[in-house]
Amino acid sequence: MERDRAMATNNSRSVCRRIRSLEVKGGSLDEMRIEFDDNLNCLIGGRGTGKTTVIEFIRYALDRMPDRDLSPSQYRSMLNLISQNGLSLLLRLIVAHLIADFLFQMECWVEFPRWEG
Repeated sequence: MERDRAMATNNSRSVCRRIRSLEVKGGSLDEMRIEFDDNLNCLIGGRGTGKTTVIEFIRYALDRMPDRDLSPSQYRSMLNLISQNGLSLLLRLIVAHLIADFLFQMECWVEFPRWEG
C-alpha cells in the first residue's frame, strides 16, 4: 500500500481502492453475499449478528491478520471468531482499484484455514 501511495504521489495520480463485495461459502454464514456501496457502508445489528465477523473476514481475505508475535491474544481471537463460523470456509473478496482514469478489479478466493508453514 505504501508503494501505491508513493507511486500516486510521484506520478500525480490518485489511487483509490474500494471493496465491491464479500461472499462466504461454507460454515454458518454459507451463501452470504454483501455488496458494498462506493460511498458509505454501515453494518448495523444487535449483539451476535455478525458485524465483527464481516470485518474480520475482510481482514483475513486481505491478509491483514494481527501480528502473531506482537499481539498473540488478538491473533487467536480473530482465528477463533472466523473458525466459529466453520472450519472450512471459502471467502471471495472483490476489490476495485481506480488509478487515474483506469479501473482494475481484483477477485480473490481465500480458504480458511490457510496453510501456515
